[in-house]
Formats: sequence, structure tokens, C-alpha cells
Amino acid sequence: MGSDKTDNRRYYAVLNVPRDASTEEIDRAYKRLARSCHPDRFSAATTNDDPRVVEQAKEMFQELHRAYEVLMNESTRRIYDVAGEAGLSSTGTVGRWFGGEPNKDWKPTETQEFVKKIQELNEIEENLRGSALAIVSKVLVDATSTVNDLVYNYNESGTLNFSGVRLPRVTDVTVSQTFQAQLSPKLVGTVQGNIQDRSTNGALGLRYSYSSATVFWGGISMEQKRDAYNRSAQQMGLTLGAQRTFSSRSGGSVQIHFTPQGPVCFASAYRNLTPTQTFKISMSSVGSIGLGHSFSHGKWSVNLKLDLDMNAISATVHGKYKASKRTSLSAGVTTAINHMEEELALSSLWFRATQSITKVTKIGLKFSITSDALVLALQAKRNRMRFEIPISYSLDGQVSTLGAAVMGSIVPLALIGIFKAVQHVYERQQEKSLLEEERERRKEELANAKISAEVAGKLMGLIVSRKRQSEEAKNGLVIVQAYYGVLPQDKSSIQLSEKIIDVTIPVQNLVEDSKVRFFENMKSDLIGFYDCAFGEPKELYIEYLFRNKLHQVTIPEDVGIQIPRQGDLRSDAK
Repeated sequence: MGSDKTDNRRYYAVLNVPRDASTEEIDRAYKRLARSCHPDRFSAATTNDDPRVVEQAKEMFQELHRAYEVLMNESTRRIYDVAGEAGLSSTGTVGRWFGGEPNKDWKPTETQEFVKKIQELNEIEENLRGSALAIVSKVLVDATSTVNDLVYNYNESGTLNFSGVRLPRVTDVTVSQTFQAQLSPKLVGTVQGNIQDRSTNGALGLRYSYSSATVFWGGISMEQKRDAYNRSAQQMGLTLGAQRTFSSRSGGSVQIHFTPQGPVCFASAYRNLTPTQTFKISMSSVGSIGLGHSFSHGKWSVNLKLDLDMNAISATVHGKYKASKRTSLSAGVTTAINHMEEELALSSLWFRATQSITKVTKIGLKFSITSDALVLALQAKRNRMRFEIPISYSLDGQVSTLGAAVMGSIVPLALIGIFKAVQHVYERQQEKSLLEEERERRKEELANAKISAEVAGKLMGLIVSRKRQSEEAKNGLVIVQAYYGVLPQDKSSIQLSEKIIDVTIPVQNLVEDSKVRFFENMKSDLIGFYDCAFGEPKELYIEYLFRNKLHQVTIPEDVGIQIPRQGDLRSDAK
């Protein structure tokens, strides 16, 4: 077994019960496991064994009893579900902040208050862990003259000639900084500043969480602009807003922005029609209305949006595809019809690919086509820092919309292909290096888990033999062999190794009334198991007899399943 005390799923795995198990199910599971794992039974049967093994047996039983105590008590169980073992310890995060351990005899209202404090603390620590300073930098580059010069030289000489080619020019630079501070568990302060080529603006804001369902915010903003003649103009504004969650499926917000020209009101609401579909509506006092509908299926997600205002109607379709764990592809198109011209036009078409380098670092490539330009944007993000370089090329009627669409498809895909080939090698090396470092850091912990699992196998041996005989006598569920670890595709050639362990006895020990159920917990936390291949995908393979017929099943690490099943019957046993 492992020893991660911060995981709020571990105790459920130790007892092999689901997260929503009743106290009766927890009590029954504990008694069944305690009978086979009690250290007195082990020491009485094997007095000549290494004393360290007996000590490991005591520690294993203490953890089993600890899991039972925590999950059987309503107060401690609720706290554990929120914050794991750290929420139950005076030396853990919650204890350091609130001073002391929770009382098992607390009333429900006292437990709710403690859980509420933990949730507030988690929100504070999440803000502290992330960068409190968000920085967005954007450098707009116009490469129209550069591309035109290259094309001209090529047409003249038939070769790619850089002689006389003008360099791309920077047309605008934007730097935006946002600093966020947690003033109290319910109050967050924000300072924001934005600098562009001819304008500067800043804002001070506060966000107050009145309850888990209601949030209020407000802020003061000031903007200064300069025109082409370097004349300066200033404008101040005040914003007030509120957000309310009506239920787990619906919510809404309202915001008022006061300016010297008068107030502008915004309101929006959403409704989750199904777990994968959401409907949204927004409107403003200036006469605009927005309707949105989003849905997802598997690796796909699609957003539809319709905007109506005084002058035009526009429709936007945005789709996203999760190509892999680290790579996502997205595309969008916007069309608009002007009330005066009554002509449908393609406003923009864009494609984007995003690649995760690490957990906090992403890079992206976006290719967009508007009515008058092509833009290739290089993007990078690390925590709350974002950097973007859009490189634009003015069309001036030289490229048709169809040609632009073809270019917008081919160029990003070609660049993505080259990048992926290089990135794949780098990722494999980096993942291997990080895995080795973590494995070395947890070397002692994994070694102790291995000893505990071996002790558990010896402890369960006596009871399992009787349980097996009982199942054989009634033609019930008999485990022939069970293996856990990094298994080969051909299960008939499984051989024990450092990454494959025999768990026949632990699995047979879980059999009750001719059935056994594995829940969606980490199987390495089951008694008699351990993580024999840290950081690698593992499986559990079981061959079993039921009604004297041979069955077999392969179960992924975090998948829940109950055996016996009709579909597991081997073809040669039918």
C-alpha cells in the first residue's frame, strides 16, 4: 500500500468501499479485512519471522483501523472528503491555520463550519500557489511590406532574394498587469494596469464572496488617450456588479458601468440543459442581445453564439478538439449581416493549436483570416503570464477568401507537424527524467509499501485457504491467478518481475458471497497490493473459476468492476 496522507480517496481504497458507502458497508468491510490482517494472528502463527515484519503488520492494521474510524464518523468523514488526512491533523494545513484537530463528537453545525473553513482555506492557498501577478504582453507586427518585397524579388529573379527587403515593423505594443491579493477568506482585491501605444488605463477593484452562491464586485477605472496630434483626454468610470448561482444548473449576473456619457447595464444568465449542454443569454442597455449554446461530446466541444444589435446580426461557431493529453486544436468562424447593406459576409476565420510543455507552461499557434488581413500569432503562457506576437499581412484584395482559407489550413498544420516531431522527443526525455527523480525521492516509501504488501499476503494466507475451500465446495468464485502491474498484451505469457506482482491471495480475500467488487480507487492502495511500477499505467489481470468454468478479465487501474461476469467466460470454457 502507498502512504499519501493528503489523498481523500485512500481510506476508501484501503477498505475497498465506494465513496458513497453506507456505515453498514464500511463496518462490514472493516470486519472482513481485520479478521485476516490482525497482527496477533500473524505473530502467533509465525513466531520465527523477522521482528520488522511483525512491526509492519501492526502498522498496516493501524492504518486499516484509522480508515475505519475516520469513515465511520460523520464529522471526520466529511472533513476527510474535503481536505484528506491534512484536514484531520493538528500538524496539517488546517491545524496550522485554525489551531487543533476536529472533534469526532461535533454537532452537524460545528462540522459544517469546520468544513466551510477548510474550503475557504483551500481557495486562499490556491490563490497563493498561483502567481498573484498576471502579466499580458502583446506585440503587433506588420509584415506586409516584407512579404510583398520577397514576392517581388522572386517574380523578378526566380529565386528567394532578400536584397532590399524591408523588415517587419512593430505597429503596437500592449502590456497589461493585474495584481490580485486575498485580503480575507471572502474578500479579494485587484489592481490592474494597461499600457498601449496611445492609451493608458488602470483600475482598482474588490470582489466579495457573500456566500457560496452570491458574489459582489466593484471597481474604479481611469483611461487616458492621445490622438494623432498628441492631445490627451481622460475618462473615469465606476463599475458595480453581482453574480448569483440559483442552483447547480443555473445562474446569472448583472453589471452597471457608469461613465460621463451615462450608465450602461449588462445582464446575463445561463442554464445547464444537460451535463454536456449549456444555454446562455446576455443583453445590454445599448440594445444588444447575445444568445449562446455550448455542448460537448467526447473530445469535441462546440460553442454557438448569435449577437444582435442596432446595426448588424453576427453568428459565431467555435469548435475545440482535444487531440491528446497535451495537445488541443480549435477553430472558429464568424459571419455577419449588416442591416443597411443586407449582405452576408465572412468576418473572420481562425485556427489554433495549443501544446502543453509542462503543467504550467503552454505554447500556441493561431492563424486567423479577416476581411482585410491574414494574421499568424505566436502565443506562450506560463501560470498567469501571457505573451503574444501577432504577425499580420494586409490582403488589399490580393487573396480571395477561399485562398485565405486554404492558406489558413495548410500553414498551421505544417508548422504543427514540425513542432510535434521535435516536441515528442523532448517530452519523452523530460517525462523520463522527472519520473526517475520522483521514484528516487520516494524510494524508501515504495520499499516500505512493498514490505507491507508481502506481510499482508502472509497474514491473509490462513483465512484465504479456508475461504477458497468454502467457495470450491459451492462452485462459487475461486481465484485461479491474479497479477497486477505493467502487464504484457499477451496475458498467457505473464511472468513475475519488479513491475508485475502476484495478488492471487489478496483478491481471493476480497471475495464475499461468491463475488468481489473493485471500486474506482487506486488498486495499489488495496491491502496486499503496492505500486510496483511507479508512474506507469498498470492493470489487474484475474483468472477465476465460477460454477467450475474458467473466466478471465483485465481491469485498468482506476476502473470499477464487479466479478463474476458472463462476458468474462473464456471461449474454450463455453
